[in-house]
Amino acid sequence: MAARKKAAQKARERKERIRKEKHSYRSLPEAVKQAMEHPEILDLVTEIPGDTEVEAAPPPMPPGQEFAAERLSRRMHRLMEGKHFQSIDEANAELERLRESGALDPQDDQPWEMDDKERAQEYAYRAMEAESLDEIRRWSKRALELDPENVDALRSQALACSPDRAVRLAEMRKVCEKAEFLLGLERFERDKGHFYGILETRPYMRALEELAQMLDLEGRKLEAIQIRERMLELNSNDNQGVRYLLLGAYLEAGALEKAEALLEQFPKDVGAAFLWGKVLAEVLRGNEAEAAKALQEARRWNPHAEKYFSGRKPRPRVEFTSYRFGDETEAQVCAAEIGPAWDKYQNARQWLRSQGP
Repeated sequence: MAARKKAAQKARERKERIRKEKHSYRSLPEAVKQAMEHPEILDLVTEIPGDTEVEAAPPPMPPGQEFAAERLSRRMHRLMEGKHFQSIDEANAELERLRESGALDPQDDQPWEMDDKERAQEYAYRAMEAESLDEIRRWSKRALELDPENVDALRSQALACSPDRAVRLAEMRKVCEKAEFLLGLERFERDKGHFYGILETRPYMRALEELAQMLDLEGRKLEAIQIRERMLELNSNDNQGVRYLLLGAYLEAGALEKAEALLEQFPKDVGAAFLWGKVLAEVLRGNEAEAAKALQEARRWNPHAEKYFSGRKPRPRVEFTSYRFGDETEAQVCAAEIGPAWDKYQNARQWLRSQGP
């Protein structure tokens, strides 16, 4: 039993890791897209978008770099761009040659080998990875000197522009508006649903995410909901995890129909936020029998979250950026995402306490 539980846990962790590292093949050159569509060369690809998962041994990623996978995708794009192959075998051979030579290793991707726009993006990555405001300002400034339209750099600049939250919010809104203008209406019509999977549109999605978080801090919850709804329209796979905060916002607002629709939109999501959110939704509907069933499932998946929803322990401040399914770290993230909704409804909290340990 313990062995099966451990194996299931590892499978869940692997699925989540793959989900978070997902890239859309639409951002790659045509030769790479063709290669990914043929099983004989799938070993050269980390993942295919959608539900299909492919085992691979990708080049090692530099430690501590949040955007290492994205750097690799851009490097691969640059190395393959402009090359034409007569067959899939030729494309396969070229990818294999690049991999064996180490050319796909992002550690070798030096700024002086890039053109101005590519170098600006590298500096933008460094600004996003920076740990101090001074570093953020320095790297974003260098990026914008090379490419004044680099959305990631503009986003970082907005984050570090002022200690005044209202000023930062206004600047981030400008960044989003500028990004929309730069992308153009045709892009929105053509690529709607895939925006995070495409390298050119991903910075805009990051800016939208930041804007929604800023609106939350200002108490402008309806606007934050609207931004996140827009993000789900633009990126239906929700690589950014927008749905969890959106579920909490729906429940807090009593928008049960929207909450139910969101739960149904991602039927395979069995994380703590959705499971404990389902419990709250059923309680608010007055359906205690279904709530009790949902509670059993939520407790089975992550029992650590219950103490935050019952009020037996205050919600902690989450300061880590990753978590493990089923343990205390996931419970704390879950509490941050849907805890405010539980806090609002004392009758739901009382019901939960009445259900025993």
